[in-house]
Amino acid sequence: MKDTYGAVNTGTGKGESPAANGEGYKSITVFGATGKTGSELLDFLSLAQVRCQAVTRDLRKATPKPFVKWVECDLADRESLRVVLKGCERMYLASDSTELECNAIEAAKESGVEHVVLLSAYPASSDSGFSFYRALADVGKALMESGLRWTILKPGGFMQNWIYFGDFAGTVRKERTIYGGGGVDKLALIDARDIAEVAFTVLTHPGSNAGKSYVLTGARVYTYPEIARALSDAIHEEVTYVTEPPGWYRSPFLSLSRDKPVITKTVEVILGRPARTVEQFFRDYADRFR
Repeated sequence: MKDTYGAVNTGTGKGESPAANGEGYKSITVFGATGKTGSELLDFLSLAQVRCQAVTRDLRKATPKPFVKWVECDLADRESLRVVLKGCERMYLASDSTELECNAIEAAKESGVEHVVLLSAYPASSDSGFSFYRALADVGKALMESGLRWTILKPGGFMQNWIYFGDFAGTVRKERTIYGGGGVDKLALIDARDIAEVAFTVLTHPGSNAGKSYVLTGARVYTYPEIARALSDAIHEEVTYVTEPPGWYRSPFLSLSRDKPVITKTVEVILGRPARTVEQFFRDYADRFR
């Protein structure tokens, strides 16, 4: 196991190096720290001057941030996990492997972690038609039966998928076109920054959020023509919506439910403000689509 520290901004304009043993950084541990929600969560913790340790399999991917200590650890290595989690009070768990998430939950229990915030997804369910959602439901069940205090976050599709998955962003840049979603004609997406801010709130105020499962969505449902208009306004060029995608097109939302999208007010209730809109997302990330 290796670790590295970012410079610490004390708020006085002077930097300081944390103690060599990382004292004070283990109160909150973030798994999936280089992912879409984990990286944003680190920003919220760093900005709030909350010391934490960020876990990655490869320290070369670590981005130094004030008040963040980076630790290299493999979720498959139970002993390494126990070392990382020794003295940890609260843990954020996000991984692309449900098997490894169960491993981390067992290690958290053995290490005396008090509260685990798990990133799941909506609609994770044991009777889902998608094996991915069934596996996520199994992880949630394992956490709830672990004896640990827990909070489960169940976001819908991420707006950031428009950037990082499928061919959406590329076809906008090359063709100024967006294509239909393979049977999904309405979307209730959420910005990963809102998920991260909810996670930050739960981690820093765990008591009132213990034993709760939160379905997180954007503020409203969008149709594809509305998405095209929002994107056109953001990049100041006309983007056209085409109903049927070509055979080569990879949708960023293939695993979304074909059922009527669900909208909740959970983000607004927890954060005290409405969830970010599609319009705001495209304005903030306009350069990715130009």
